[in-house]
Amino acid sequence: MVLTLLPFAFYIEGISVSTSELVFRTGSLSILLQSVLFITTASFLAFMLGTSEYLLVYHTSGLTLSIAGVFKEIVILTISTTWWDEESLMPVNIIGMVVCLSGITTHTGVKIWNANREEREVNLDSDKDNAEVLKRFITDEEQESEDSDVLYDTSKL
Repeated sequence: MVLTLLPFAFYIEGISVSTSELVFRTGSLSILLQSVLFITTASFLAFMLGTSEYLLVYHTSGLTLSIAGVFKEIVILTISTTWWDEESLMPVNIIGMVVCLSGITTHTGVKIWNANREEREVNLDSDKDNAEVLKRFITDEEQESEDSDVLYDTSKL
């Protein structure tokens, strides 16, 4: 509700009131615009995160979302300890990360293997269907070639 009324307040009250220290606690227009830009960017990123999570669950499963979350946490921990080195990882933490990554890799490999197996089964079924159609076509063609000497067949009437 505030977002819909805020543009009207800027238009009616003017920039001088909206940049006063009584409203947004800043006296500078540049600081106000920078804050609005940060809030807008964070809102857009949060919206895109929610949208991507919805699409991920829609096309795969909740388990995939969970695994993606664990992978994200491992990446964040690795980056934070590598770049900022505020806290170093203990050997037990590193072993836990390796176990998580091996579980993620195993799950992904099994899903890919099952998908490839199902695709092969579908291809075999379609090959069988194609073979049956080809057999019917060949037998129909042979019958037509046998009947090609006859101009008009009255036995089928």
